[in-house]
Amino acid sequence: MVKKANGKWRICVDFRSLNRACPKDTYPLPRIDTMVDHTVGYEVMSFLDAFSGYHQIWMAKGMRRRRLSSLTMAPIATGSCPSVSRMPVLPISA
Repeated sequence: MVKKANGKWRICVDFRSLNRACPKDTYPLPRIDTMVDHTVGYEVMSFLDAFSGYHQIWMAKGMRRRRLSSLTMAPIATGSCPSVSRMPVLPISA
């Protein structure tokens, strides 16, 4: 636990050993320069705010019981979250 500036406590979990034990997902994340290049020639563009989506990756029910808490969503520190969160977006942005 870490004491915050306001005097309250925050629970912290070290996921390094979990990340080492899990296979890495090599699904590619987009490069910003490539995404900007793909906007050339268009008059109208739409941007999706995927911040919330990143924090809403459901954990498999079998994995939930192995966690230290009752989390049902994957925490930000789990190694494969960036590429997993990108998978559903690819058909939209491709």
